[in-house]
Amino acid sequence: MTDLSISQYAHDLHAEDHAQTVPTKSGAEIHIEQLHKFYGDVKVLEDLDLNIEAGEFVAIVGRSGCGKSTLLRLVADLEQPSYGEIKFKSLQNFREGITSDDIRVMFQDPRLLPWKSILDNVKLV
Repeated sequence: MTDLSISQYAHDLHAEDHAQTVPTKSGAEIHIEQLHKFYGDVKVLEDLDLNIEAGEFVAIVGRSGCGKSTLLRLVADLEQPSYGEIKFKSLQNFREGITSDDIRVMFQDPRLLPWKSILDNVKLV
């Protein structure tokens, strides 16, 4: 059996190779404070507080109709909150906020037209 443990190769390592590097973050911080969204009498989101660090990967899960898509639409500025704030802060500090041009949305429903070619589907974008 082959020994793949690091001790086999320790003599090849140098002290400078062990220096930990801090990965550079990209993206923006998202701060959501006291977010509410109502459609008539229906409460979709109520008093939501959420802080997402730049570069952080977050999964939003829940049953159908609990407000996941509504939250994403609010963050993308496709809808307006009934109450509360969504704030962005750029890590590069070129500007305090992020504009809607910096936000991308991928819809959860298929958007390809099966009767068109790949090239024709790409041209739709």
